[in-house]
Amino acid sequence: MPSAEIVIDRPLDDVWGYVTTSGNWKKWWGGTLQDVEPGWQSGASLTWESGPASKISSLVPRERLTLTSPFIESTFRLVVRGDDATGVSISFAPRGGAQFSDGGSAHLKTVQGQLSMLKQCIESET
Repeated sequence: MPSAEIVIDRPLDDVWGYVTTSGNWKKWWGGTLQDVEPGWQSGASLTWESGPASKISSLVPRERLTLTSPFIESTFRLVVRGDDATGVSISFAPRGGAQFSDGGSAHLKTVQGQLSMLKQCIESET
């Protein structure tokens, strides 16, 4: 699975709290997350302003979050990187018959941009 990683100069709890606040997703992910029902837990449904719903197929608080949509599965991992830094990685794989004609390199660039925006948002807002 292709993967991108960035180090955010904030403690793990700050990063986890930011990622699990629905209103923040538009700032860094690029899509408006309208609802997480029944909440941030395995099996929850994520409703987006546009596009199909996603599911939280796996969640380990402060460590891992896997979102599954009809066409892609994205896994977010958080790791402590010192006293006040957190490594965040996103790996992804096509699903449901979807495939990357370029091996995922275009989507990887998108994910790298999302991680850069996440870093910028968290470091400037928390």
